[in-house]
Formats: sequence, C-alpha cells, structure tokens
Amino acid sequence: GALSPTPATFCAQVETFAKGILALNEDYASVPMKIFMNRVLVQRYKEGYRALYGNNTDFKGATAYIQDNEMLQVVGSSAMAGRSRIWATPAENIHDLQFRSTRPNSFDIQAVDRQVKLLTDMWRGFGVSRVEEVFANEQV
Repeated sequence: GALSPTPATFCAQVETFAKGILALNEDYASVPMKIFMNRVLVQRYKEGYRALYGNNTDFKGATAYIQDNEMLQVVGSSAMAGRSRIWATPAENIHDLQFRSTRPNSFDIQAVDRQVKLLTDMWRGFGVSRVEEVFANEQV
C-alpha cells in the first residue's frame, strides 16, 4: 500500500516488506540483500527505527539494517529521488555496468557564446542477472 509519512509506521512497513521476501524463500535469510529506496525514505526509516526501538539502540549504525539483521541493508539512492518505490535484490545480483573511455581523463572543452561545455565518453548503469530475484512494492 501507500507508504506512511509517520516514521515509526514506515519503519514497520519496511520490516514487513523484508519479512515478506524471507517468507517467499527462507534461504534468503542467509543471503546479503540490499533494500533500495530514495534517501528521504532512508532518513524516515532511521527516524522510525529510533522511535520504535529507542535512541540507544544504534551503537554500530544498526538503523541501516532491518531489525539488526546484517543480511538486510537499507540503501538510499539519489537516482530514486521523488519516488515511492522500494525494491530489493540479493547483493550478488546487482551489477555495475559502465563504459569508460580508453582515455579516462580526457575532456573535450567547447566554448561558444560564453558557455563552456565539457564532453567525455562514459556511461554507467546498474543491472541484475536474475530478474526473478528482484522484489518491489507497487509504488512508482
């Protein structure tokens, strides 16, 4: 359903999302998994974690993990800014795809009409090997 604006309720929703993944296959309990969301939602999750479990429960940055389970890590992504989607996949399923120029520090500098453009050859994206291991809420 819709994500709660209340931090404690939102934290519980994320934990329910994680439990749903583990309920599908108990083998995921021992597989490192990242749960991606926008950075504002990560902050809301951390506030909710402290509200539910107390301020003195985060000695080792535990709020980055679901109920202190070091296999399930909450990760913020700037690419998801403004989105309400939460998705998760095993860490080994994520691949950093990139093309770098054979001359990585070379830039083409163009100056026209008092505007400067810096050009280089590079692209970057992320992909997954097994789409059946990508779990998401229905929010877009």
